[in-house]
Amino acid sequence: QYTPKALSSLSRCAMPAPLPWNAFREYQCQRRVHIGLAPLLPTEFNAGKSYIKFLDIAAMGGVGVYSNRYPYNEIVEHGVDGMLAEDDPNDWRQCMQTLLDNPAQTLAMAKNAAQKAADIGHHQHAFEFWHARTS
Repeated sequence: QYTPKALSSLSRCAMPAPLPWNAFREYQCQRRVHIGLAPLLPTEFNAGKSYIKFLDIAAMGGVGVYSNRYPYNEIVEHGVDGMLAEDDPNDWRQCMQTLLDNPAQTLAMAKNAAQKAADIGHHQHAFEFWHARTS
């Protein structure tokens, strides 16, 4: 129901329905992904989004392909801990093909993303983030 038509016929493409937070955390702990896609169209609403999809994909062991715009281009280092794609289907396809064709590089990127997510999620990072905004 929530999967775009162009993706719904692909046998290895899954898109979960929206879940309450506790159910999502359980889902996330029980699933692993190799590649996660996080497209973000250039809209006013999306300009206020966070990089939570980066954290979600990393928590599930995967490497992401993200729109090359804020907030992803401020956190993802292309080819190091994820891939950044332009608003061109061919660019998305190329990023995915690169990941599929280079499993060792993809695994390294997934490990780098997991480390970055752990660093970002560390309580000291959160303290410094909020302390900088209240000082």
